[in-house]
Amino acid sequence: MMKNVTRNFLLICSSLLLLSCTTTNIGAQEKNPKPRPKDKVIIFPSDAIRVPPGGLSVIPPYSVRGKIRWKKEYGVIPSGPATGEPAFHPCGQHFVAAMKTTGQPGSFGKLTYVASTPNVPNIITKGTDEGGYYVCNYIIPDLPRDTSLLILAGMGGTLLLPEVDRAPYYHTSPWIGGSQPQPPSGHTRVFTGDRSVTLTDVAPRAVVDFEMVYKPIQQGPR
Repeated sequence: MMKNVTRNFLLICSSLLLLSCTTTNIGAQEKNPKPRPKDKVIIFPSDAIRVPPGGLSVIPPYSVRGKIRWKKEYGVIPSGPATGEPAFHPCGQHFVAAMKTTGQPGSFGKLTYVASTPNVPNIITKGTDEGGYYVCNYIIPDLPRDTSLLILAGMGGTLLLPEVDRAPYYHTSPWIGGSQPQPPSGHTRVFTGDRSVTLTDVAPRAVVDFEMVYKPIQQGPR
């Protein structure tokens, strides 16, 4: 009988000790809760840029990016050569192209096509207006390194490059809206800002911006 009492007493003490330890652990956890893992921080490389209208876009190496802008007083291109409606995607009428000079050493050479922006995923997209200007953004990736490239802008297709599409629809006909939607007599729409760039391992990216302006039509040799 005495043995049974002793055994029961020991069982009760063990249970009380276990309950005490469990309560102590729970209290400690409540006082010192396990720290939550920190939110994951995404660190973008130093060449991350902000492209209007917002959002981070990482510009890949060996690419050229920039913008085309023109005064709002010039209006926007029509949806077609004989329509009175503005184009639904005015930026889609522009292109930016990369050209290079080919030919025999010692010759003047000729410009040949390398790449351009008309097709997805390199389509020119609408940017944030800059006060009195419309703005379109572009990027041309995957360009050759250590090659002198002429970056130029235009309207219409690129199949005629290095010549440009001379359709009046792009260059001299009235556009839609604005206070000066047609170039003055003897003037045409042209893009300023074209220049040569060479992408290297040290400088694998370049920015080339353009502006469409009205300029006198250049007369060819007689």
